[in-house]
Amino acid sequence: RRFNKCLDPTLHCANSAINAHSIQKATALSFISKNNHIMEIVPRLKNGEMIIDFHQIGINKASTFPGFCPKHDSRLFNSIDNKPISLDDPEQLFLLAYRAATRELHVLMEAFCRIQALYEYQVSKELVPGDSPSQSSLEAVNYSLNSWNVWRHRYKFYDLNLIDERYNSIKHSIFTIFDCRPVIAASSYIYIGTDSERYPISLIL
Repeated sequence: RRFNKCLDPTLHCANSAINAHSIQKATALSFISKNNHIMEIVPRLKNGEMIIDFHQIGINKASTFPGFCPKHDSRLFNSIDNKPISLDDPEQLFLLAYRAATRELHVLMEAFCRIQALYEYQVSKELVPGDSPSQSSLEAVNYSLNSWNVWRHRYKFYDLNLIDERYNSIKHSIFTIFDCRPVIAASSYIYIGTDSERYPISLIL
C-alpha cells in the first residue's frame, strides 16, 4: 500500500504527491554520479538478518519519495533545486532540513498504513483478535505514535516557521571537508533528544 498524500505545511492539500528528490539532483547527486547513475544503499532482510546491498540506480530515480504534489514541491523548494547551495543562506539550510524531516514523516506514515492494512487483513481472517491487543495491533499503534511525534516536531519547529519565513529559527552545525571530491549524499532526519533548555535536537544529513 502506497502513501502519496501531499505533506504540505498545512496538510490540507488534496492533490496526490509525486516522486520528487529528497536530495537535489542538480546540486548534489550530479556531483557523485557516473554516466547519470549512482550507487544506492538498499537494506533487506534475509533469514531474519539485515543485509546491506549496493544497487546501481539512475540519477532521475535516486532518492525520490512521494511527499509533495507538483505545485508544492516546485514552490517550496525552488531555491534549493534550481540554485547553487550556499552555506550562508538561511533559507536554503532551512529547506534542506525541512525536506529531510518530511521524508522521515512520509516513511513512517506509509509504514503505518501498511502495518495497519496487514493488521486489518489478519483480523478479517481471524488470525488475530480484533477486540483485544495483539502484536500486530501494537505495531500499528507504535508506528502511528512515531508518525505523530515526527509530525508534531515538524509542525512546531518547521511548518509554522516556514509559513512565516522565519528561516533563522533553526540553528545548523555545518562541517566542511576540503580537498576531497564528493562521494556520498544523504537526506535523513534523526531525533536525538533535547538540550538543557528543552529544545529538540535533530540530526539532519
